[in-house]
This record gives sequence, C-alpha cells and structure tokens, in this order.
Amino acid sequence: QELGMARPDLVLWLDVTPEMALALARRRGLAGKNEDSDLDYQQRSFRGFLAMCRTDKRWLRVRCVEGNKLLTKEKISERIWKIWHEKLKAS
Repeated sequence: QELGMARPDLVLWLDVTPEMALALARRRGLAGKNEDSDLDYQQRSFRGFLAMCRTDKRWLRVRCVEGNKLLTKEKISERIWKIWHEKLKAS
C-alpha cells in the first residue's frame, strides 16, 4: 500500500508523443482549459511516464503511434489484450 491505497498490479501507459497528445486535446476542445493543453507539461508528463516504465515492472508501455499516425482504437485494443494475456501467462 502506498498512501493508504492499494498498489495496482499493472499500469498500462497509452503512449502517444507529447505533440500528438496536445493535438488530441485541441481536437477535443480542451486546449487552454487545463494544464494538459501546454506542450511543456505534455513533455514533462511523457518523460515521467517513460521513467516509470523503465523503473517499475508494474508499468507497461502501450505504443499507440506508428510513424506519425495514431493507431485505431481497435489496434490499440489488440495491443492491450496482447499485453494482458502475456501478463496472465507469466503469473
């Protein structure tokens, strides 16, 4: 437990570039409404999530971009299920 809360067994980070995350926020009308709409914030968050994946075996990275293109929801879902099944087999 951490801070009185249960620790997760698995954390999946849906990895998109900071620039793409900002573009998605803008497309959803969130730009300028919160700190997520700031590129510097997105870059710091990206580095933090990447560090967590490198240092904590419970954090796994799901790459949601190929080239400069966001994958479809279906392709991202396939990747999540593949990771989930691999983790179940290893348990």
